[in-house]
Amino acid sequence: MRRPLPFPARFIAAHRGSVSAAGINYRENTLDAFNAAIAAGADAIELDVRRLTDGELVVFHDAEIGERRLRALTRAELDDLVTDRHVPSLQECADALRGRVLLDVEVKDVDVETDAVEVLRRAGWTPREFVVTSFDASTLARVRRAWPDLAIGLLTEDEHLGDAAARATAIDADFLAPHDSTIDLETVTEHALAGLPLVAWTVNDPLRLRALLSHSAIAGVITDAVAVARDARSARHRQ
Repeated sequence: MRRPLPFPARFIAAHRGSVSAAGINYRENTLDAFNAAIAAGADAIELDVRRLTDGELVVFHDAEIGERRLRALTRAELDDLVTDRHVPSLQECADALRGRVLLDVEVKDVDVETDAVEVLRRAGWTPREFVVTSFDASTLARVRRAWPDLAIGLLTEDEHLGDAAARATAIDADFLAPHDSTIDLETVTEHALAGLPLVAWTVNDPLRLRALLSHSAIAGVITDAVAVARDARSARHRQ
């Protein structure tokens, strides 16, 4: 049995906290960006988790800074290399965001997932407040074993939806998160009937957002343009 997503119907998740609003230019995956996304009305925040060599879990997208791998850096080295912003730890985000917004936690590194889930669990987060996503099916399978009640989603980029849905079903995933370019809304009904909700990423075009947020198979979207997505969702309700 699939676990329900903790998000509202046709939810809007801010991609790495981005809102793309006039006058707002916070760096992605920072607490400033996350606070701006909350203020803009995002239902959820999508963020990325990686591990440093000293064990700390940080919220950062790229695997490398220059030619240095993030996983080989200590916290002090990371701070020396990233001087234009504070890279928050997952613990900082868990403490600062709990009770204020829902989370879509993308696990970027292998063997980080159980520690990431444990950080959130210890901070008081429940399966009604966040989901875990990954491109790696084995990562999600380990999350399923670590916390069976938690909703998990398989990320895909250029895979055919039918093949992706089969892989997601094989690991007992609760939703599929494909790149928007792979979603054909005219043929996607079969996936909706199979009971596997779709979460499209990363969608910023107003017309495309409106089409997605009007379709029964789409549980939500990940976007850099929260206000545009909110307008698109409102337009659906006015139809």
